[in-house]
Amino acid sequence: MIYIALLPTIIMLGVFGLIAVTGESYSTTDISQYGIYEGHIPSEAEELRMHTSLSLFPKEITSQHKVDAFYYYCSTQSFDNIYQIYLSYTLQPKDFYAEVERFSQMDIDYKGVEGGSLQYDSIVFEYPAYVLRFEDEFSTFEYALIDESNYRIVCMYSYIKEIQAIPMESFYSPREVN
Repeated sequence: MIYIALLPTIIMLGVFGLIAVTGESYSTTDISQYGIYEGHIPSEAEELRMHTSLSLFPKEITSQHKVDAFYYYCSTQSFDNIYQIYLSYTLQPKDFYAEVERFSQMDIDYKGVEGGSLQYDSIVFEYPAYVLRFEDEFSTFEYALIDESNYRIVCMYSYIKEIQAIPMESFYSPREVN
């Protein structure tokens, strides 16, 4: 009788295990792939757009951006696609302050809808940050760190995967997560 009651749980664990083992994944640090968020896994672009507008990230990388680091990861090894995007870039002072001003003027939520929840934070991170999402029920983080002394901006998005899995300096993670 107990075995019959446990049967749905056993089946569910088997399904989770099968998805984790058989799912597809893709990762790159090649900056020429920046902004190409389709064609690597099934439903990649559609699902990413369902979860974020990536408003904190630059629309494109130009000659003004000196890219320090880039990482993109996507996977189907969950019931929902998993995403991680990390971009660290340095600008000339004028461009840096223009980008910080762009952040400060944003009134959006994580899907890019106006009237949202973008918050300025100077406590949780090593650097001041503009935060759209911070560890919701899907372990989602979306923020931009402002390193004024080096004119560097670090943009980070992580959905369903531990933030520690991103190959970045630990001081770019929230202090509670380090």
